[in-house]
This record gives sequence, C-alpha cells and structure tokens, in this order.
Amino acid sequence: MTTRFLLGISLILFLTACGGGGGSMSVPAPPDSEQPPPASPTLPFPLSNLDCLLGCGQFVGERHFGTSRIPSQAGEDARQMPVYHSGEQLHVGVDQGTQTGTLQSVGLRGETTIRHGRLADGVGSNTVSDYLLDGVGNVARRYANGPEVRIIGPASAEEANMVAHAVRLINAALPDDKKMEIAAALPGFSLRNTVDSRGLYFTSGRELNNTIHVEFVPAGEFYDEAHAGATTWNNWTGNSARTSYLQMSRAANVLQDADSRRAVILLAHELIHALGVYGLDHVSPSFDTIMEATATIYELNQDTQQPRSLLYSVDREALRALYSRLEPGDNVRDLGPWTDTSAHLVGNGTYAHYGVALRNGYAEPWAYGSIPGQDLADNPNLSGNATWNGTLLGFTPSANPVAGDAEIGVNLGTLEGRADFTALEQWAAGAAPGNAGTGTMWEDGDLGYSIAVSGNTFKQTGGDTGSLTGIFTGQNHEGATGTLERSDLTAAFGASR
Repeated sequence: MTTRFLLGISLILFLTACGGGGGSMSVPAPPDSEQPPPASPTLPFPLSNLDCLLGCGQFVGERHFGTSRIPSQAGEDARQMPVYHSGEQLHVGVDQGTQTGTLQSVGLRGETTIRHGRLADGVGSNTVSDYLLDGVGNVARRYANGPEVRIIGPASAEEANMVAHAVRLINAALPDDKKMEIAAALPGFSLRNTVDSRGLYFTSGRELNNTIHVEFVPAGEFYDEAHAGATTWNNWTGNSARTSYLQMSRAANVLQDADSRRAVILLAHELIHALGVYGLDHVSPSFDTIMEATATIYELNQDTQQPRSLLYSVDREALRALYSRLEPGDNVRDLGPWTDTSAHLVGNGTYAHYGVALRNGYAEPWAYGSIPGQDLADNPNLSGNATWNGTLLGFTPSANPVAGDAEIGVNLGTLEGRADFTALEQWAAGAAPGNAGTGTMWEDGDLGYSIAVSGNTFKQTGGDTGSLTGIFTGQNHEGATGTLERSDLTAAFGASR
C-alpha cells in the first residue's frame, strides 16, 4: 500500500494548506512494479499582500539574494559556484555570515589583509543527525549518484534560469561526484497527466532514470490548484531514488517576484526533497531551514539570519553528510566524526572580500564585492587590455593553507582573457600562511586558465583542471574576485587594477 501524508495549515495564519486536513489516505498500489512513494507536502506560499513582509528582500536596511543584473545561468554551468547579488554586493559561492570578521589578522599581501583561525560556526553532528532523522527517516534514502535535472514541457527562459540558480546553490553543498547536472530540456514531454486531483502519482514508464524532471504547469493545471505551489514525487528502488517529478504552478505569486528570490527558494526546497530529504513530513520548524513547511522559509531570519546563499548551515551540512558519509540504507546517525568547528582563511581587500571555510573535510569558497555601475564591456574608462593583480588563498584536502599571486587579464574588445595563479606555496595544516617565500612550493607552483567574460562575471574556458567562477567588483571595475575548485585545492582570490 502507498500512503500519502498531507500537512494542513490554515490560511488565517497566512499559509496555504496542503489539503487533507493533516490526515493520511491509503490508495491502491499502481500496477507498475515500482510503487511511487507519497508526494512531499505542497509548500505553502505567502499571500500577495505579504510580499514585502516575506519577500521584498529587506533586513536591517540590507537587500538579500537576487538574480537581476546577473547573466543568465547556463545549464552547462551547473557545477560552477553560484553567482547572485544582495542589492549593493555581488557574491560568488557560499555566504559564510559575519563571524569571519572576528578572525585574527596574520599579515598583509599587498593591500590585502589575511585573516586565519577557527570558528565554531557549524551545526554539529547531533543537529545534522536530528535533521536527517526528521527529514529522511532512520535510514538514508537518496540518489546513488548525482542525478540529472531536466526541464520537461514548455518553459520560459526565466524559468530555466531560476532552475539553474537553484541547482548551483544546492550543488555548492554536494561533493563533486554527486553534484547535479542540468540536461537538455524536453519541451514536448509531460508528466502532468500521471498525477490526479488528489495528488496521487502514477508512473508512466517514460521517466528517465537518475533524473529529476521539473515541469512548470499553467494556472489551473497544477494537481491541486486550490493550494497552488509546488510538490515533488520520488520513485524509489529500495533506498535509492530512481526518478523524481517536480511540478510547479505558474499561478503561484512567488513566480512574480522580480528578483526570483522566493521562486529560487521554492525550487531549492523541492530539489532537496528530490535528493532524499523526503520523510513523512517536512523538517521541523525547530530548525533554521528552508525545508520546513511554513512561509517562514521566505523570511530573512528564523532564529538566525538566512545566508544570502539561501540554504541554511544545517541544510548544507545535512546534504553533505547524506551524500558523502552515508550510503542508501545506512543509519542516519552513523556519520562518524562530525565537528562544528571550521578553519577559515580570509582575504580582506579594498574591492574584494574572499576566503575558504574548511569543515569535516569539505571546503566552501566564497567571494564578494560591490556591484559595478555597468557591465565590464560598457565601462567607458576601460579599453584595450585591463589587468587586476592580487592574492589567492586556499586549502588542500589535507587542510594545508595555500597562498600565492593572482593575475586576471581581459581584452576589452573580445571579453576573453587569462586567470593566472603563480608562486603558490603551502604551509603545515593548522598553521597560518606566512610571507611569500616562507612556505614550500604547492605542486608545481602555478595554475593558469583562459577565461570568458559575461556581464560582470567570468569563468574558465580552458587551461588547467578546475572550476573557476569570478566577478568584477567596484563602481568602475576596480576589483576582480572569485573561487577556484579542484580535487587538490579549494581557493578564493581577489585582485585590483
């Protein structure tokens, strides 16, 4: 028998009920040999008159996550670090909050202040296990490998862009071999007729294996339009997800958000359901999480302010644990050692702030700076070739700090150029990086990439292995900063011209 659990929440509380009054309903198993599990409860939406309260992006006078003025995120770039803005600042990677400002200064490299130290800024093993127990169950259930995400049915360019933003935000929390890919869309393929008005999902036999199918449906065609929103169904083989179907209604006012913040949160919420945080209910609101079942997920703070990269620490850590420490069928409390303390290496410059946090064997790079007044190609003060010089900072997988020189060069006519990192040195794990020349050479001492610019962003197009994601910062593009991810180094860099 297949049972669908539904969470009912009153509209009087400004939330949309999922239907069924919070009860459960038994239905006959479909004839397919693989029984579809229950749908995740529909995520409620804030009412339109609560737009500013829940989604206008204001918190203590500061903007939050946004996608405007960011070049469209291409599907083939799903593994790049996410790029987004917070009003006045352009960001790459994972928001590490404000605690990094308390780290001790350990020296200067040019105009950049280097900070290094440890912070108890993680959530800890008990919280991760409790979250997984709440959202997954006693036994780990997930995709055995990193799934494809594929948009099915007609979709606008903006809808595809929102999906790409959500995928990149989640991928930042997943190990490299489990990151999601975005596959070619199938505009002529639909699964909406496999869901009835009660939200019961029946497999069609046409779903693609190891694929999360995402479909935007017109107003009136969502499986339960009276409670417009989004929901996800998984099709399991044992404890491994085989396929998923994510359906999102275009009637939802969340899609009218000009900066896509709420739509990206909702898509990320449903994608995390597909990845296995898919228990009998949502995660308890006792956690600061985008996976709980109320409109609080759209607010800019629960007990703590939401990271500008949208996923809370526990969301990121639980995904990481589920996909790196646990195999399908494992007890979710068998995480092994899992600390709440991170090693940080930070660069504070005039036009860029950047760094790497390392915790539980996983490094999270980040970088940000002020948004330029126009795209790089439109800057009337730049022509010919422009060069930015600065510093790269990072960690090896063995926690050795690495530092070296960074140079970003761009031909303003072709918007192509180079990112070169030289004089790369490393120091002992736990030590702070010293002055140039005091460490030992890292690998062969240099890395080089060809890059292409789009708007105020850039990425690698060739050269050494690795994923490089960068941005230009400062009113007149005085700065360049970004992240670099390799199997032997996770780093961030900042430079100025």
